[in-house]
Amino acid sequence: MEIKVLAQITQDGYIARPDGKRDWYINPDKFGINTFFDKAAAILDYKDGECLAEYPGNETFSGKTLGEFIRHMNNSDGYIAIEVNPHNLSFVDSLITGHAVTELHCIQIPTCLEEGIQWPAFIKAKPQLQIAEQKVLTDQRFLYIIYRFTPVPGTCQ
Repeated sequence: MEIKVLAQITQDGYIARPDGKRDWYINPDKFGINTFFDKAAAILDYKDGECLAEYPGNETFSGKTLGEFIRHMNNSDGYIAIEVNPHNLSFVDSLITGHAVTELHCIQIPTCLEEGIQWPAFIKAKPQLQIAEQKVLTDQRFLYIIYRFTPVPGTCQ
């Protein structure tokens, strides 16, 4: 089962303001964000030390480890979707450094915050990522990039 991550990042590399607010977020319908989540077998988040998942039909799951969630999802079709946010940032980082993420869908927001919450793992990994698809959205200001992670020999993908 694939894990795909969605991130909305400002031009200067921030995912949120210093207080955690993400008030620049764009209309999800307009840019295909809802489609990204609608096609997923499950939407996963991590908060307060627990994996939280929502499935189509409003079924939910919570567990202490990603392993519990993966076992629960074992025979499902589709992919697991995660949106990067301030409270799950270290969890997403561990998935990326553990080579569990297959795609990163990145929407570059045409604004600069100059301070806030950055995503260091993405900044570090970005030069090594392969761009699978890139498109300019609507008014030529938003950039949507899909990065594919190259599988590392000896890891499960």
